[in-house]
Amino acid sequence: MDDRDTVAFQWSGDALVLLVNTHGNENSTRDPMVWSEAGGLSCTQEYRGKVKVWFGYKEGRVVFLSNSHEHDIHPDLMPSFFECAKTPRRFVEDFTQEAVEAFNLQLLVADINTGSLVYVSKDERRLRVNDVGHGVHTISAYGFDACILRDDMLKVKFNEMIARHAKLPPIKNIVEDLMMKSPFFIDSVDDAGKKVRYRTVRTLGMDIKANRPQGRFYERHLNDNGEWVG
Repeated sequence: MDDRDTVAFQWSGDALVLLVNTHGNENSTRDPMVWSEAGGLSCTQEYRGKVKVWFGYKEGRVVFLSNSHEHDIHPDLMPSFFECAKTPRRFVEDFTQEAVEAFNLQLLVADINTGSLVYVSKDERRLRVNDVGHGVHTISAYGFDACILRDDMLKVKFNEMIARHAKLPPIKNIVEDLMMKSPFFIDSVDDAGKKVRYRTVRTLGMDIKANRPQGRFYERHLNDNGEWVG
């Protein structure tokens, strides 16, 4: 079983709080997210040369590529959103057919300056682009705002946290109080007949606002000793 993401986010037009739990084999090694200031704040997680996660932010423009699957995408495709003046929808609709065929994805593209956010998924060989309304939403291997217990409970808990605070806590507290207390465990057997535990192996959060130049990021992951570090 490959790594899978469960995502919760709050979108208000001028702010985005993005929370991600990644689930996978607890015995696999996971490196910290690699951050770069080149061309804006971005982080990438790769496996065997393929992009697993890509998150970028620059001057109110945001891209988040979920690692629900591996992607054979050109490394310059996602960052190119920060260098153009296209709306999120136009940016996606202008993808080449080659780029579309490389996708096996769930993607968020936002421009906080204009209050625009789209969710992108793939239906066979065609991309589906949907505008996202304000509020709390979830993304998982089951889709966008899927009616399954895990996604529903995460949305409920996030909404409860929002209701308890006139202003949301720092992103570190949100991740530790919400995402790290919503773990996922499942025991399975690999091809060799060995018992394997799949669980939450990484959690991260990003807090972005239109009137704040820099995004705020917090990440924790399991090390080889099964300890949470970051």
